[in-house]
Amino acid sequence: MASKYLFFPLFLAAAALCYFSTSPAAQVEAGGAQVVLYFTSALPSGSAPIIFGVDGVKAQLSSGQKYQIKVNANSHVHVSADYGMKFTYFESYSPGRDKGRAAVYWRIDDWGFSISYDNVHFKNVAPWETE
Repeated sequence: MASKYLFFPLFLAAAALCYFSTSPAAQVEAGGAQVVLYFTSALPSGSAPIIFGVDGVKAQLSSGQKYQIKVNANSHVHVSADYGMKFTYFESYSPGRDKGRAAVYWRIDDWGFSISYDNVHFKNVAPWETE
């Protein structure tokens, strides 16, 4: 008789442990809300490559190259980038600013990083800095 009453609390404890131990990355892979960030280098041909990191994931883009990464729609995602002697650091995805978007497009040029939601109309967001 006691085993009947002990089974349910043990089942709840095991289910809670499985639910709360799932990492945010695993939640994205398991079907959590995702957003795709697209980065396109619009620098002139022959320019030095851009070296950047998206929340720890490193990438390098030469002129005309593209890069994409899927991120959790509930997380804040940051980018740090170097271009020759220039650098920048900014938030590439913010749930408050980008809520409801399936994709966020970033163009990288001599000015810096510009954002778009339709990959046509871009707004300057993060300029290159030198100091």
